[in-house]
Amino acid sequence: MVQYVSEEENPENTKQVQYLKVFTDSPILENITLVDTPVLGSLFDHNSDKTLEFLPKIDAALFVLSADIPISKTDEEFLLQMKKSIPNVLFVLNKSDLLSVNELQKMVAYNLASLEKIFRGKDEIELIPVSSRAFFNKTGGNSQTQNSNIELLHTKIREKIIQAKDEILTLQSIRQILALASQLGTLLKVKSDTLQLPMNELENKRKSMQQSLEFMAAGKDDFEAVIKRRGRTT
Repeated sequence: MVQYVSEEENPENTKQVQYLKVFTDSPILENITLVDTPVLGSLFDHNSDKTLEFLPKIDAALFVLSADIPISKTDEEFLLQMKKSIPNVLFVLNKSDLLSVNELQKMVAYNLASLEKIFRGKDEIELIPVSSRAFFNKTGGNSQTQNSNIELLHTKIREKIIQAKDEILTLQSIRQILALASQLGTLLKVKSDTLQLPMNELENKRKSMQQSLEFMAAGKDDFEAVIKRRGRTT
């Protein structure tokens, strides 16, 4: 898989990979299709571009932040675009095990304040601290799995996305229909303007020609007199 998805093995996607399907036995994926989009703000612009292109296809989003880095300007700009088409967003703060309890509380508070400013007017925003490393670290036994907070994340996904799936799909369908109607209206206006443009240009040329003819007609007598005088002198 690495030879298709890594920048080292497939620089700038020279292999033209459109997507990569991964199958795994996970109960939570029986009801949803999870798409892992490229990282935002990476050194490679095409990664961010692909994520932006995928926005219209998303019904609900799981937006993952990192506990060791505060929410960035790139994240904020992306979220401003995302909220226009995806109202159902679940926020996750990964790498929570890297911070002390006090540091984690401060990071959660800071990021929450930024998110609430972006999603002003939205229902209560939750930011769930998790640790994927703790979840996959089997040396600590069950205690590590519990500390990872992954089970809470699963619960929130089921509550806010899977159980609300029908409502999410309905609202998303309505938004897509309205977006298509808006695009169609814009297209029709462009077509109409395009069809009218030659007529406008033709009318302008007709007016210009008419003004020239009127000017020539107004000076006709003077012109004839000049020509007659020249004829007599020769």
